[in-house]
Amino acid sequence: MKIVMYTKPGCPKCRITKNRLDAAGYKVSQIILNVSQPSQYEDRLLKSFKAKGYRSLPVVQVYEKDNQLIDEWNDLNVDKLNEYTKKD
Repeated sequence: MKIVMYTKPGCPKCRITKNRLDAAGYKVSQIILNVSQPSQYEDRLLKSFKAKGYRSLPVVQVYEKDNQLIDEWNDLNVDKLNEYTKKD
């Protein structure tokens, strides 16, 4: 499983999300976006997030080993974090 997290500098929700996933043993690839002066690539990403109804960061994407997206959420989603960090 691979987790990619889109964040922005100084984002407390992003930091909490990453810390929870790290503590659960996930390797999180963090992509920091410049939201105040986005590049063309960042602007396309941000527009795609808005099109999905996402209004805040982080955006977390979970992939299977074959790089198939299996889950995605945005913001500080405590239910999702609990789902991925619960101990069996």
